[in-house]
Amino acid sequence: MQLNVEGLSAAKRHIIESLVEIHHIDVICLQETHVKDDKSDRLTISGFDIISYTLHAKHGRATYVRSDVYDAVCVTSSLCCDVIRVGGYHIANVYKPPTEHWNNTNLPPVLPHPAVLVGDLNSHHQDWGYQEADPNRDSLQEWALNNDYLLLHDAKQRGTFHSAKWQCDYSPDLCWITACLLCSSW
Repeated sequence: MQLNVEGLSAAKRHIIESLVEIHHIDVICLQETHVKDDKSDRLTISGFDIISYTLHAKHGRATYVRSDVYDAVCVTSSLCCDVIRVGGYHIANVYKPPTEHWNNTNLPPVLPHPAVLVGDLNSHHQDWGYQEADPNRDSLQEWALNNDYLLLHDAKQRGTFHSAKWQCDYSPDLCWITACLLCSSW
């Protein structure tokens, strides 16, 4: 499960707890938790262990694994990305603040197959349902193409984020998979 929570309140944690039970979720990747150092107890989700997190008053990420999953470890963390491994799968939880730009030092890491990369990438590309592109699109698109990542996205579907200010839907929340993930049998 991937979700940009725009602040992780008690009410949102309760909704997340309900959703993970209904949909049998094992891994949760949250972005924009908006949890500062002195409020880290707000990261608790019942039935889940927090594997990695980045505290920040305006941004932040948190990655959780169901408590009965014993083979989960944090692999690495960087400015925009936390990577965990669950069994043989690598999962990257990404949040790029709008003020940051993708460059060679903060692009998501290239992960071994099988891997999933999810999050709020705050990048605009026409292939992702945007009317106009931004400077981040080329770096991210080139990274994905050069490293055999496939985007799971249908630009014809409604955006994942609705801007009240601009009265428009956008899709900053994306899911990429390693290309050979489609041809492997699990």
